[in-house]
Amino acid sequence: MVRRQRYPVNKSMKRAKPERRSQGLAWLLVLLASPAWSQSGADGRALRLDTSLGLTQTYTDNLRLSSTAKDAALITQISPGLRVSSSGGRLRGDLDYSLNGLLYSRSDSANQTQHRLSARANADLIEDRLSVDATASISQQTLSAFGPASASPVLPGGNTAEVYALSVRPVLRGQLAGLLSYSMQAAFTEARAKDSVAGDASSHNLSMQLGGLGAPGLLGWSAQLSRLHSAPRQGRSTDTEQGSVSLLLRPDPDWSASLTLGHERENLATVSARAGSTYGLSAQWQPQTRTRLALDWQHHEYGDTHSISLEHRMARSVWRFVDSQSVNRPGLQGNGGGLSNYDLLFALAAGREPDLQKRDVLVRQQLAQLGLDPNALVQGGFVNSSNSLVRRQEASFALQGLRTSATFTLSRTRSELLDPVANGRDDFSNSSRIRQQVYALNLAHRLTPDSSLALTLSQLKSRGELSSQHSALRSVLANWSARLGPRSSLVLGLRHSDFESSTQPYRENAVLATFTQQF
Repeated sequence: MVRRQRYPVNKSMKRAKPERRSQGLAWLLVLLASPAWSQSGADGRALRLDTSLGLTQTYTDNLRLSSTAKDAALITQISPGLRVSSSGGRLRGDLDYSLNGLLYSRSDSANQTQHRLSARANADLIEDRLSVDATASISQQTLSAFGPASASPVLPGGNTAEVYALSVRPVLRGQLAGLLSYSMQAAFTEARAKDSVAGDASSHNLSMQLGGLGAPGLLGWSAQLSRLHSAPRQGRSTDTEQGSVSLLLRPDPDWSASLTLGHERENLATVSARAGSTYGLSAQWQPQTRTRLALDWQHHEYGDTHSISLEHRMARSVWRFVDSQSVNRPGLQGNGGGLSNYDLLFALAAGREPDLQKRDVLVRQQLAQLGLDPNALVQGGFVNSSNSLVRRQEASFALQGLRTSATFTLSRTRSELLDPVANGRDDFSNSSRIRQQVYALNLAHRLTPDSSLALTLSQLKSRGELSSQHSALRSVLANWSARLGPRSSLVLGLRHSDFESSTQPYRENAVLATFTQQF
């Protein structure tokens, strides 16, 4: 018998203390009082700081996302934002953070605070020897694939959680007696879901690689040892230990290939550890900077994994296709690798602006001019506490005309449970196979140098093994945007959402107005 499960809530996790939130807001307001600035050092290092303040007023006719008890309400969203980027020198990276204060009027829903963070950094502690890579994120994620979904994170549907993720990876590299190269690294990751334990997990991965120092174009080799430990807050801890040897071939600068043989010990799909042989092939072809094809296939006892990626960039378009199958460990499930509007236009602008920091400014200006959300992406996915084998296929493209631009993403994922013991706290306790399909189309047309129209169509479908385990969210968003001054803009929008489900279907309509001031 398959048991239906409520979305997990961890009552022991308390909300952040008000004084801590006030201190964080105070620091942001201090930064907002300063204008954007940039600084370049003698070593070519460039540091840029931008601050902004956004005010959004939303009227929705269905705040509770219900088909029987609709609750019309006004939502006021105050969003101070901070963006820092550094290029060149020993420290490179960027940080994009916004604090969203949500005030609900004409409704008994409690006011709330949401955070959004996307940050990455690379630090060269010892030049060409020791470096550290780090990433951090805070985002609103869906708890259950079959629960109520919403087109906007400001609608309190009860099926979302604020997910915090942090990854740190120190890397030590060098040469031994001028004969061998070596690389040793450790990766530490943490994921926490606010008010839920389903997405809480930690892992650490230790690995070492040795290789020969050969001339380009000749045969090469490498040897790898690795150990990965994954520990969800609820559920079963797993370990994967692997040793392998690879034969490398690069007869031409345009392409390379490798053959890998190894031995692996793991307990991903069994209660006790099992050992077996692994082997695989990989190849890469890049005849020019605008075209890249990469292939990889590996055999494992728990199932084969593979990755196929093709990307081609032309003068006014970029095309991308990805087909992959890999192990997804506890944490966020199913939607890794999705591309946002920013990602697609950033790749498109590579031919016009090779400098990464200047390209970032160019793309963000273009997105603001077209009235497109840089982070717009139909999320899909869900949080989990089990190991699964995930097949993901995605096709996406971006087209840029003189006045009209378009981005499109179509993806589908199939997640199959590997864990022999389901913990009863996530979607895999009710269905061992979950499928999701997502598409998002963005069209933007520039009316004048300072105003644009944009239309976004999106759909998210989820399906489990039972006929009752299905849902579909369709959304249409139309925006008119205008630049009011050198650093201020206004966006007016209309939204319609239609959610189909066997448990909680609904329809929602909204009117939105957003004013943004950059400093």
